[in-house]
Amino acid sequence: MNIWLAAIIVVVVGGLALAGAILILRHILRKHASRTWPEAVGKITEGNISLSHDSNDNSIYSAQFTFTYHVLGSMLSGRSASQNLNGSWNFAKRAIDNHPVGTTIRVRYNPEKPEEYFSEFEWGNTQEWFWFILLFILFISILAVFVVNLVQTS
Repeated sequence: MNIWLAAIIVVVVGGLALAGAILILRHILRKHASRTWPEAVGKITEGNISLSHDSNDNSIYSAQFTFTYHVLGSMLSGRSASQNLNGSWNFAKRAIDNHPVGTTIRVRYNPEKPEEYFSEFEWGNTQEWFWFILLFILFISILAVFVVNLVQTS
């Protein structure tokens, strides 16, 4: 393989993988920081099951919630999703059934920027770690292939 082609692949694909991992890590760290944010009571205004597909065209279902919450007399709104790792329809349906319109939920909001929030649906979600590790391993693998290729051509 041409060393320049390998370098381009590392920069493009590896860069995208690393950028994705960094964005996910930033989200994880922000969510961790939200543990110290004040809580508000939210109220679900809408809930529905969302369908998407992965790269293999497998169906992935998630429960999508819209809610309102009050901070210092202002009503704010937010959206959150609840999904398990395999995206099963049963999980999404159960989440919708357990949280009908009008149900109260807990919302942590950033006191400096109240429109920034994490709802209770996002607190226990560990999918971010899965995607962070996957993207980081992809980046390291691409980098390793490039280094091996570089050493072999030297």
